[in-house]
Amino acid sequence: HPSSHYVGLRTAERMVEAGEPLRVEAVATDIEGNVVSDRRIEVRVRRLEWEERGGEWTRVGKAPETCTLQSGDEPVACEVPTDAPGEYQIRATVTDDDGRSNVTEIRRWVLGGAGKPDRSARTEVQQLQLVPDASEYEPGETAQVRPVGHRV
Repeated sequence: HPSSHYVGLRTAERMVEAGEPLRVEAVATDIEGNVVSDRRIEVRVRRLEWEERGGEWTRVGKAPETCTLQSGDEPVACEVPTDAPGEYQIRATVTDDDGRSNVTEIRRWVLGGAGKPDRSARTEVQQLQLVPDASEYEPGETAQVRPVGHRV
């Protein structure tokens, strides 16, 4: 194991409207899954945008927000602002007593507003990403799917 501690992340919603804060919950555990208290958890949230670098399109994190949490017997939380729509990367890091880190990452979507259109002649493909409200469904359940547009 790379570390004797692990960090878990969750949000109540997979999608929020732009302007609504994104509430992120974190928990630290040992390798058996037992909750570990009094561990520092660094949570970093960044909006992902496509940028051209050296002739290649790549995803770049923008507008990072960071919160530092102290783990407890229950999940601990912080709220980060969501000023712009798009895909957000949420990454948490916990470090054990030997200085070894463990990182967990999830992604969530912020909806609303119009994305910035790319008017350059180099844009050849426009892509529409569909985001479901859950990762799994039971028979008879209804999925809510929202479009998130971005450049490729």
